[in-house]
Amino acid sequence: MKFVLWIWAPLAAWMFIVWGLVVGAPPGLALHTSTVEGVAYAARISLRLLAMVGLLQSCLLSIKPEQLAAGLLSLRIPRHLALVVLNVFVLGPEISNRLDQVLTARIARGLMRRNSRVSAVRNAASTMVPLVAWGFRSAHARAENWQQRGILLSPQLTASVPPSIADWFYVVAAVCFSATCLFLAKGHQPW
Repeated sequence: MKFVLWIWAPLAAWMFIVWGLVVGAPPGLALHTSTVEGVAYAARISLRLLAMVGLLQSCLLSIKPEQLAAGLLSLRIPRHLALVVLNVFVLGPEISNRLDQVLTARIARGLMRRNSRVSAVRNAASTMVPLVAWGFRSAHARAENWQQRGILLSPQLTASVPPSIADWFYVVAAVCFSATCLFLAKGHQPW
């Protein structure tokens, strides 16, 4: 739901503005020749984006975290790419905790200025530097730790796990959602 509110909805709104108002036509037509087709194009692209992300999220979020590595490797994804995906899932909560620490430290030192928008941009920039540096350091340390412990080479990661009823439900829901989005875009150019 956060994806829809914070990423998809603003992106869809901008696509409607760009293709419907600014360009006024879908790709391949002259500018400002068909606003309705421009809006229809933006709607198709927005729905396709939502379908792709919905399918990806339903596939990844239906997997238990301890089964994620085995699932990625069963799809024959190379081990180094599986490590990147696992780092993303681990790094998210860690960055959230680190952000709380950085903001608390800045407030305690009296460095958080709340007077204007310029100060807000300065605060954001000065908060991001330690956060990004820590993120890279943490990911590097985790990768070395996983490599030394042989986590991606362990036999537990290569064992197959039978799908549960919930897994099948997520797959069926994702396929139905994708089919609905494709049906809505039926008869139009693919891009």
